[in-house]
Amino acid sequence: MKTRFLARPRKAFAVALLLPALLIFAVGVAMAVAGFARFQAEAFLTHWAEKALPPEARAWQVAEAAAQRSVGWYPVANGEYLDRLGRVYSWQFYQFPYGAAVMLPALPPEQAVVVEHSRRQALDAYRASVAVRPAWPDSWARLAHAKLYLLQIDAEFGAAYARAAQLAFGRDEVNLELAEMGFFAWPSLTNGLREIALERGLRATDSGPRAARRVRQRAAQAGLVPQLCGRATPQQRMAISLCRQEEG
Repeated sequence: MKTRFLARPRKAFAVALLLPALLIFAVGVAMAVAGFARFQAEAFLTHWAEKALPPEARAWQVAEAAAQRSVGWYPVANGEYLDRLGRVYSWQFYQFPYGAAVMLPALPPEQAVVVEHSRRQALDAYRASVAVRPAWPDSWARLAHAKLYLLQIDAEFGAAYARAAQLAFGRDEVNLELAEMGFFAWPSLTNGLREIALERGLRATDSGPRAARRVRQRAAQAGLVPQLCGRATPQQRMAISLCRQEEG
């Protein structure tokens, strides 16, 4: 009788130890599955970026499934994984023009709806990402870009755009993306956002000739060379060769 009485606490103690061990094991398995899926999705994104080509349909489906799996299996909301999911959706139709379905008349109606749906999914993923990881400028810039792709240049766009600029510091790619977005959306921007666009464009020129060429091209397309050159330092004016034409 005494032996049985002593056995019960031992069993309870063993169960108490086993449950946390099982939980840790389950979390470890989930993180391993999520990590492998993350690696798979990132490999596709890297390949598309290197080739600068739209993804093939089957490749995109595999990447989307991997990105979804990484988000779904990770034990808690992960801002990096959510951002990656947004990038997969953004890549699907990045070569198509800005605009919602009703604003894409060159596309068949059913395709325009698919394009808009994918862009809305990208936007939702970026929203979830910045909610978890609010100090990451890339995700804020991508959120603003997703809004621009839908031509939703509203308060949420402005807040994301300004937040990305506030956090960017020396992030050259973010500065360049903000400049390009700002020049495209210029007619719809507030004066404050226009100042950010010009300032980020000039900062981007400091990162090298390639960025300077892109800034120059986008500014010329938007008819903003005078505004850009009016704020440029002598070094930046040299980088933006259109300034010399403007002065001539």
